[in-house]
Amino acid sequence: MGSYFHLSTFVLTGQPSTQTLKFQGTIYGERVIILVDIDSSHNIIQPHIVQYLNLNPIPIRPFKVMVGNGD
Repeated sequence: MGSYFHLSTFVLTGQPSTQTLKFQGTIYGERVIILVDIDSSHNIIQPHIVQYLNLNPIPIRPFKVMVGNGD
């Protein structure tokens, strides 16, 4: 089947779960919300935050994503 990037359904919908923690933090002095989800396989950041904070992400190859319900 191959390797997949896995995001839980809770992360996609923003609904609270016993598997997620939500923190407020800062990046370069700007307040951000940080979601820690033990059911997700990777850490992600929204593209508009990257652009707004002028961050330099490291490009990666495209990959498949599987959400918590198996889709």
